[in-house]
Amino acid sequence: MSVTIQLNLKNIVDRIEKKIDVMLIDIAKECIRYIKSIMREPKTGRIYIVPGTKQKYRASAPGETPAIRTGRLFQSISHTAPDHRGKIKSIEIGTNVKYAPFLERGTEKMKKRPAFARAFKDAESRKKIYDTIKYHFRRI
Repeated sequence: MSVTIQLNLKNIVDRIEKKIDVMLIDIAKECIRYIKSIMREPKTGRIYIVPGTKQKYRASAPGETPAIRTGRLFQSISHTAPDHRGKIKSIEIGTNVKYAPFLERGTEKMKKRPAFARAFKDAESRKKIYDTIKYHFRRI
């Protein structure tokens, strides 16, 4: 007497790849939440008057994340997942706001106000990413 055990590896691999797709999207969402949370931190820069109004706002100091004045940069932070034949291989987190690189890296006349770089260097952010990965791998 014999027993034959046959694994459908393609089915198993497909299920794992789908779980990884979900995991990558969850990691991106967590990163975006963290970037936005550090952008909400109080700023210590100069106080300005909003042009055309009497309203004041505090700018960010060098090294702080950008201050939120109009919310354009803040609201534009998102993720994209390039499609590779129905499977996600990577996730890009960023913004399409043209002035974002100048804030992130600084210029000759302005010191940098990093949000993205800081988010990926902070231990708290890395722990959240690790926890997301761990959560998904327990479910595979």
